[in-house]
Amino acid sequence: EQSIKDSIPEFLLRLWNVFSFFVIYANMDGFAPEESLSGDAGQLNRDALSAAKGFRPAEQRSELDRWVLNELNQTCLAVVERMDAYDNYAACGHLNDFVDALSNWYVRRSRDRFWRHDKQSTDKIDAYWTLYECLLTTSKLIAPFVPFLSENLWQNLAGVFGERAVESVHLCDFPEGDASTVD
Repeated sequence: EQSIKDSIPEFLLRLWNVFSFFVIYANMDGFAPEESLSGDAGQLNRDALSAAKGFRPAEQRSELDRWVLNELNQTCLAVVERMDAYDNYAACGHLNDFVDALSNWYVRRSRDRFWRHDKQSTDKIDAYWTLYECLLTTSKLIAPFVPFLSENLWQNLAGVFGERAVESVHLCDFPEGDASTVD
């Protein structure tokens, strides 16, 4: 338990920085997922997002997007496996590794994509949808471990949908991952 407590400040700060980066640039560029998705948003999972305007399947996105979505899927599978085995420490390790990869590899390597002047660039929109999906799923994955942070992330990312989305991250199904999509 002490090791988990010791790793939380680094994990929380890194995740919050990724979230802040997303919010700053999404607001500057007018990325508004609630306007792209009509009807019920529900739990904002991949099925719901795939109906959104501008959302492209992972196989049509850049290699970097496919990589981080693959990492996200593998993290979901690993966290579920470890939690089913009552091994919360290892589950947290997988979450920490994913957020580290998201921050130090995906966001860092994608900065130029977010900084492009063309706000309607397919590559730029793909980067927004990819990071949005990663943050939404991560908020669900971390809910048992850091409930208040996960709720704050959910309210900021999904709250824009109002009554069209589930009102709390704690009412969402836990992401399980799909082994058939692992590349």
